Amino acid sequence: MDAQLELWERQEEVRERPPEEKLVIDPCLGRGEVLCAKARFALVILSGFAFVLLIGRLGHNWLELRLKSYGEIPPLEAAVMIGVLMPAALVGFLCVLEHTEWRYVRTVFPSGRLPYTPLLHDLVSRLRRR
Repeated sequence: MDAQLELWERQEEVRERPPEEKLVIDPCLGRGEVLCAKARFALVILSGFAFVLLIGRLGHNWLELRLKSYGEIPPLEAAVMIGVLMPAALVGFLCVLEHTEWRYVRTVFPSGRLPYTPLLHDLVSRLRRR
């Protein structure tokens, strides 16, 4: 009996939840505009993949150069390269990717919103307040 009551209460909770907002493509957009928005988004993703490969290759080249020159890598340089420069480059790409996703959603689904605020937009709004 208690199990049935719990099941009934859970079903009631599900029914009372507000429906999630569905993204609907803007009917006024032409096929070319939608394809262009998708192509831009795909281009950023592909360029990000190339960027990650480039960063990895540059890091590898740097390590090789340092090992040939000094026989070892100074710990401070390694820490700065691995702990600061490479992550900063990747975070920069993620910011660009978030902004591109925001532009894509704004173009294709004008009534829709992202469930989060892109980092660049958040930083700019904080700087404007000061």
